Amino acid sequence: MFSLLSGCRPTALIETKPHNLDPRRRVLHIPRPKGGTDRAFDIPLSRQMILCLTRVIRFARPLYPLEADNWLFPAASDSGHLAEQKEDRKVLAKWGNDLRQTFRTLATPAGVTELMPAS
Repeated sequence: MFSLLSGCRPTALIETKPHNLDPRRRVLHIPRPKGGTDRAFDIPLSRQMILCLTRVIRFARPLYPLEADNWLFPAASDSGHLAEQKEDRKVLAKWGNDLRQTFRTLATPAGVTELMPAS
């Protein structure tokens, strides 16, 4: 759900750490997006996005206590964070990057333009 609401690449999201979240400023910092650290950016957080992250944090602590200290989206994987976002295509027809592409497709006609980094 957070992937859909943010339009962010799933790989960039799953590698975020708890200290990248600043609830006071209502932003999630993405330190290493595709393209490297020079392209780092902040995602402004809507109320629904904050609720998604609150649920993740609330349920992650008891399920993955060690991993939750290091990752915002912890899991029982070799890396300690979510490694793959997949559902059976018969159950959920879209996932991961498919959701990002849906956001992009709808944002263009809505007048949302791609922000270019300052020179």
